[in-house]
Amino acid sequence: MPSPRPATLALPREQVLSALHRRHAGLVRAVFYWLGVDLERLDDAVLRTFMLAARQGRLPADARTRPWLGHLAWRIACRGADSHARPRDSFADAHGDSSSDSHSGSRNFSAADSHDSSRNFSAADSHPRGHAIAVPHLPPAADVLARFLVVHAAEPRTRAAFVLAELTGVDAVELAIALQTDAATVRADLTRLRRALAGDPEVHALGGPRSLLAASVAPFVGDHAWRRRNAALLAARLPAPRPGLRDLLRQPTGVIGLGLAAIVLLALLRPSAPAPTPRPARPTPAVAAPTPAPAPAIVPPPPVPPDMSPAPAPVRKLARVRKPGRSAAREALAQREKLAQARDPGAIIVELEMIGAGRKALARSPGQALAYADQHAKEYPDSQLTAQRAELRVRALCALGRRDEARAEAERRGPGKVRDALREACGP
Repeated sequence: MPSPRPATLALPREQVLSALHRRHAGLVRAVFYWLGVDLERLDDAVLRTFMLAARQGRLPADARTRPWLGHLAWRIACRGADSHARPRDSFADAHGDSSSDSHSGSRNFSAADSHDSSRNFSAADSHPRGHAIAVPHLPPAADVLARFLVVHAAEPRTRAAFVLAELTGVDAVELAIALQTDAATVRADLTRLRRALAGDPEVHALGGPRSLLAASVAPFVGDHAWRRRNAALLAARLPAPRPGLRDLLRQPTGVIGLGLAAIVLLALLRPSAPAPTPRPARPTPAVAAPTPAPAPAIVPPPPVPPDMSPAPAPVRKLARVRKPGRSAAREALAQREKLAQARDPGAIIVELEMIGAGRKALARSPGQALAYADQHAKEYPDSQLTAQRAELRVRALCALGRRDEARAEAERRGPGKVRDALREACGP
């Protein structure tokens, strides 16, 4: 039987073995049990299967793990059968009569032993007592499966094809290669056995073939104490794994060695500094000694006669001449400043606000409106808004009943808006 193609991801051997044993050790034990391996060799066969799996080096894909382990279990079972000289009594010895020694001798898979496989047995004899090998307590479904195999799969190779196909999922082609027969024969045997199992009344009473097979395997899969003991035995048989780089780095000696190696490597790879090139010595020019300059001759100044000292110059007094028309220029400048202040845009805005405030107060308080007009005339006598101020004044006087003063103000302004305001406010 060819081995299934392993997964692409390679794992360390101890991780492969731990994962395989934790998930499938109970199933492999059940496969050996239902193949008919002698109970004294049952645990050893499980250990040999996983030791063989450890030598494979890589974990197969999840969908192919069970068929792969079934293939390895069949190889171990065949080796164990060939290594024993005395043949087993029958597959039914495990479920045979309690008066006979059900676990004596080897339980191989030769066809010559098939004549003893038709022995009858009862459910009470399915668990031999007083034997040193501990077997999990099997339910009544295991007795039904054992009787079915004795009656319908008496020939060892037929029984092996049924167990490997139903418990591990090995296909017919791989079974034909392993059993050295053709695939058509294997398919015909499996079809016959599956139909017989589905039509068995006892199997139907237990819930059908799937329930029967699951109940027959469950005691082996659920025996966690046995799995832990078997895992300890497997770890003792396997050689100690070589320490990896991570394990070496966890040790003080490994850290020190790695540090020394790094220092040596850096020292070897570091480029050496080039030797400095000697510079040629520059010739020192000869410096001539400076020649001292001759000291200048000191000539004494001639004496100044006392009668030749300069006389002081007379001081001239400048008369300040006043230009004619200076006062007229000052008056013209003052006039221009006054005109500029009168035409100031900022002042115009203030005037408009003052006239507007008087117009707003005219309806409710004519006296206040007249006060606004008088204040404007006092602050801005030369304003450009004299006509607006006169109009406001006339309307306020008419509102106060002072018609004569309003007419006099309108007469001074002449015809225009002021007289129109007089007619509107005081009447004709």
